[in-house]
Amino acid sequence: MTQVAERGFWHPKIEVAKWDYKTLKSNGLFDAASVRPEDGGLTGGQLLAAGVKPDDCFEDEGNILLTAGITRLLNLLTVAGGQGYNAANARIGAGNGTTAVVIGNTDLSAAAGAANRYFQLVSGAPGVATNVVTFVSTFATGDGNFAWEEWGIDAGSSSGTTVTAPLLNRKVVAMGTKASGASWTITSTITIS
Repeated sequence: MTQVAERGFWHPKIEVAKWDYKTLKSNGLFDAASVRPEDGGLTGGQLLAAGVKPDDCFEDEGNILLTAGITRLLNLLTVAGGQGYNAANARIGAGNGTTAVVIGNTDLSAAAGAANRYFQLVSGAPGVATNVVTFVSTFATGDGNFAWEEWGIDAGSSSGTTVTAPLLNRKVVAMGTKASGASWTITSTITIS
C-alpha cells in the first residue's frame, strides 16, 4: 500500500508599485482637485489607466499565515462566526519593524504611531479567481511615510495605525522607504493549493 502525503500550500506574493511626487506632478495628478492623492489617492489601477507608469516596482514572495488568521479562516469555513476579509473589512499594513516573524504574531512589530506603521483599507473587494485571492491597497502621499520593512493583512474597517484582529499573515522584508509626496500601491496575491 502506497502512502499519499497530503499537503496544502500557502503561497503569497506582493508587488509594490511606486509613484513619486515628481511623476504625479508632471502628469497633473498631484494638484488636480478631483484626483488629489492627499485626499485619498488614486489607486494603482487608476494611475495605470491614466497612462502613468510606476517609477519603481518591488516584488517578493512568501510570508507566514498566523495562528489568529488560521483560526479566522477555519471559523469562516465552519460557519462558526467572524468577519470575513472583504471590501469593508480588509487592510494591508506596512511598518518599519524588523522583529522576526513567529506564527503567534497578532500585530506588526513596528512601534505605535503613523511614523512607524499604517494599515490602508483595500481598494474594492478582494478578488477571488479559482484558488487565488488578491488584495490591493493604495497608500496616498501622506500615508505610510517611513521605511517599509514588514507587511501583513488584517480585518480592519478603516485606515489607521492600530491593528484590527485578526492579523492574517506577516512578513519582514525591506521594500524601500516611502516619502511624503509619493503614492504606493501594494498588491498581495495569495494562492492556496
